[in-house]
Amino acid sequence: LFVWRADDGEDLGDYWKLVLEHLQSPVRHSLEAFILQEDHDIIRVFREALRGPSGRMTKRGMFLESDFWTSAKKDLAHNKNTREKLGMEDMHRPITNWGPHGKKQVPPHYWLEYLNCCDQRELDVIDILHGSAARDAEL
Repeated sequence: LFVWRADDGEDLGDYWKLVLEHLQSPVRHSLEAFILQEDHDIIRVFREALRGPSGRMTKRGMFLESDFWTSAKKDLAHNKNTREKLGMEDMHRPITNWGPHGKKQVPPHYWLEYLNCCDQRELDVIDILHGSAARDAEL
């Protein structure tokens, strides 16, 4: 619990930074230790399932979906607002290059099987997150 008085003259930010530095502790395992290799059995089974009947049916449904940018979905305003704050144009899709009727072009190391099951809003969020990460890396 923090109690803060405006007339105190002390900066709460410095105190917060000190508390966080005190709470830091080394990790036992790196992030890479939790990322499975592409040829791991779990990854292989997951990709095979996405290539199977249910994955193909989901992919077919994504191909029939109308264009997200011309829809009346409530999420559209949020996506456009987020893109505007990031300085991204509406049609700038640097990672997925998605378009209507299931069109997409991704780098070879991406899981196309998984992306084929994502709707256009989810693909747009991937591009927005990439843009956000690129912006934060520049800071």
